[in-house]
Amino acid sequence: MDSRGGHCARSGGGRWTRRDGPSASAVWGFGCVAVLAVGWTGCDRRGEERQKPPSIRVLFVARSMHDPVWPIVNACARRYQFIHRNVQVDCRAPRVHRPAEQRALLEALLDEAFDVLVVWPDDANSLRHSITQMTTSGRPAIVLGRDVPESGRTAFVGMDDRDIGIALARATARVARGRAVNVGVFHGGFGGPESGARLAGFREEIALHSSVRVVAERDWSGREFDAREMLGAEVQKYPRMHGWVLLEDYPVVSAPLDEPLVPSTAFVVFFSHALECLERLRNQTAHACIVMEYREVIERGLALAAQVIREKRLQVERFLQTPRIVTSLDVRAFDAQMADWARVDPSIPATMPAAR
Repeated sequence: MDSRGGHCARSGGGRWTRRDGPSASAVWGFGCVAVLAVGWTGCDRRGEERQKPPSIRVLFVARSMHDPVWPIVNACARRYQFIHRNVQVDCRAPRVHRPAEQRALLEALLDEAFDVLVVWPDDANSLRHSITQMTTSGRPAIVLGRDVPESGRTAFVGMDDRDIGIALARATARVARGRAVNVGVFHGGFGGPESGARLAGFREEIALHSSVRVVAERDWSGREFDAREMLGAEVQKYPRMHGWVLLEDYPVVSAPLDEPLVPSTAFVVFFSHALECLERLRNQTAHACIVMEYREVIERGLALAAQVIREKRLQVERFLQTPRIVTSLDVRAFDAQMADWARVDPSIPATMPAAR
């Protein structure tokens, strides 16, 4: 929040604006930082060297090397370094995709020489202490994708959970395609800020879609390991249910991705931070998922990392992007876009330090 209580939201076209204040003062473009970064000139070489800003080292810690977003992280880092010659981006990620591995990697990097941390957490609770250690040591932290409040982080770039809930309701109506349908909803209750905001947004939006009727609503908070059994029990109880909406992804990530979660006569709409779960759209064991514009999120995080070093503080701390609905009908187009985000012009040298 800035001094006026504002935060930013994506308004389309790759631009981000303040949601509740004057948009002109909060519109951000990826190119605007380039002006700050490369606009240093001098009358001679010695003058140019005197005016050149100090080198900025950014440490980017991703979820894992097996995360589908990892190639996009590396591509964005290469492009950013090429444009902003005074910024070095060192990308790291655990080889094994587990929150404990990411935490161990972050803790091992505490003594590394860098100016600012950019991190895409696999699990907020697991990384809160590690990020707090970074920020209390004087290194600002930009958090992407999944917020880690109460960690001293400087800024968050990603989606608002209430907006995710609204998008889940709209995705349900989109999959229903105007038919009158009965759905069952699983959620994480109001016990946590993420799950509570997501559920509130879903309830608010689904009420606007008269063709969708919520027949059953179940809270599986605190029962992550029982989620598959709970879903199975509800499916047996409502064998003619048209669809199931999962506001938390417990059974999606715990079951093999080719294993059907519900009968083939029913659809599944879900949200997950794990992009691997899009495989369920490809094999049609699920029918809609909520994602984000990953390249924009990463580029914004890198821009903020450089900005906070130059300006020491940010007026805005939350940069929110409109959630995107991907269905089984357009997931291949989204795959192509992901590949494009990970593509780097051959003229840009691969000067990044090797990931390790």
